[in-house]
Amino acid sequence: MSEISTSGTITMDGTKGSETVQSHVSSAKSTSDIEKVNFLDKLRHSGEYRIRFLHTCFVVWMFITLGWNVSVVGGTFPDLRLIIQKDLETASWIFTLGSLGYLVGAFIGGLLFDRMNRLLLLVVVTILNALAIAAFPWCSTFPSMLAINFFSGVFNGGMDVGGNSHVASIWGQNAAPFMQTIHFGFSFGGIISPLTAEPFLAPKSCPDVPNINTTFTTSVPFANGTTEAGTECEEVYGETHIHYAYLIAGIVSLSATVPFLCLYLLSKRYYTYVDSPIASFNISEGKKLKELPNLSLPNRVLFVTLLMLLISIYACTEGRFSGLLTTFLTDHLDWSTADGLHVTSLFWGTFAAGRFIGILVTRFLKTPTMILIYLIALTVSFVGMFFAAKYNVRALIWACAALAGFSMSVIFPSIFTWTAESILVVTGTISAIYLVGVSVFNMLFPLLYGYLMDNFTQMYFVDLLIAQCVVSLCIYISIRILVKVNIQTKNDLNKTSVLY
Repeated sequence: MSEISTSGTITMDGTKGSETVQSHVSSAKSTSDIEKVNFLDKLRHSGEYRIRFLHTCFVVWMFITLGWNVSVVGGTFPDLRLIIQKDLETASWIFTLGSLGYLVGAFIGGLLFDRMNRLLLLVVVTILNALAIAAFPWCSTFPSMLAINFFSGVFNGGMDVGGNSHVASIWGQNAAPFMQTIHFGFSFGGIISPLTAEPFLAPKSCPDVPNINTTFTTSVPFANGTTEAGTECEEVYGETHIHYAYLIAGIVSLSATVPFLCLYLLSKRYYTYVDSPIASFNISEGKKLKELPNLSLPNRVLFVTLLMLLISIYACTEGRFSGLLTTFLTDHLDWSTADGLHVTSLFWGTFAAGRFIGILVTRFLKTPTMILIYLIALTVSFVGMFFAAKYNVRALIWACAALAGFSMSVIFPSIFTWTAESILVVTGTISAIYLVGVSVFNMLFPLLYGYLMDNFTQMYFVDLLIAQCVVSLCIYISIRILVKVNIQTKNDLNKTSVLY
C-alpha cells in the first residue's frame, strides 16, 4: 500500500512527503495552521484518506442512532409498563433481556466481523435494529416485549462491536480522535432521544374525586385554573402515544443503513471498501510511525484479558453511577426526586461535553497518559462524593457529579485506541471480547450493589465506586508495566542490535 505523507500526497518512500511537510511548516504561521493545512490537503489529495474519513462519518451517524435507540427505552419505560400492565420489579426484566441480547450480539458480531464483508454486516444489523425498535411498543404482551428487546439488544451489540472495530482497524495508530468522535455521537443521540419522545408520553392526571384508598396526595386543577391543595387522589396515566416516538427512532436508525448500503453496492466497481490502517508519517520526525509488536500467544492473551477487565470495570462504574445516582440522593440524603434528576442530567451533560473536548485533547496527550489522568480525576470525584454525602454538602455533590461525568467521558474509547496504537490490531474478535466482558459485568454488578445497599447502607454506593476506580488504576499500572517489559524493552533491544 502506498504511504501517505502528512501533507496528503501519496508517495512510495516518504521523501517527497517529508519535503512537502517542511514547505508547509515554513509557510505556516502557527502550529494550528500546520494542522489545518495537513488535514485539508489529505482530504483533497489522498483518496485513501477521504474514503476512510467518509466511513468514519457514517459510523458516527450510526452511533448517534445507537445512542438514540438505547436511550429511548429508558426514557419511555413508564409507558412501556402501561402497555404490558406490569409492576416495576417484573418489567425490569426488559433491561435484563436487553443486556443478555447485547452480550450475544457483541459475541456473534465480533466473530462475523472478521469473516464476512463488514459493510454488509453493518447494513444487516442496522436494518434489523430499525425494524426491532419500531416494533417495540406494539408488543402488548410481556413475553413478546421481552423477546423483541432481546433481539434489539443483539442488533445493538452488533452495531457497537462493528463500529468500534471498523474505526479502530481503518485508522490504526491514528484512531484516537476518530474513536472519541464516534462515542461523542453515541452520547449526542442519548441526549436528543428523550426530547423527541417527551411529546408522546402518557400524561399524568389526578381525578378531582376524593378517594380514601389512594396512595398519592397532590393538588387538583379546577376549570378556572385554581387548585385545591390537600385533596387526596390517585395519579393515573392517560393514553400513551410512544408508538410514534419508536417509529421516529426506527426511521432514524434505518437512515444509518443507506450510506453503508451505498458503499457496499459500489465496492465492486470503486474503491469504497477498506479494512486496513492507513500509513502515516510523524510530523515532527518525518518518519513512519512505529509498527505494532509481534506478541507471543501467552502475551496476547494476557494483554487482552487485562484490557478487557479494565474496560469492563470502568463501564460498570459508569453504568452504576448514572443509574443509581438519583436513587442514592433521594433515599440516603432525602433529596427530592426533581433535584436528583437534575444532578443526573448535569452528569450526562458534562459527559457529552467531555467527549467532545476529548476529540481535541487527543491531539495533545498520548492515549495512556490521558487514561491515567482521567482515571485519577474520576477517583477524586468519587472520594469527594463520599465526603459530600457523609456531611450532606449539596454544592460539593453537584461539583463531584459534574467532574465524574467529565472524567468518564473519554476512558471507554481510549482503551480501544490504546490497544490499536501500541499493543494489538483491533479485530472484531477482540472488540467482541471487550464488549462481552462489559455485558457480563453490567449483569452481575447491579446484584452486588442492590444487595449491599438494601441490606446494609446506601453509602456502599460510593464505597463500591471508589473501590472500582482503585482496581482500575491497579490494572492500568499492570498493563503499563507489561508494555514497558514486553514491548518497549524489546523494541529498544532490536534497535540496538540493528545499530551494531
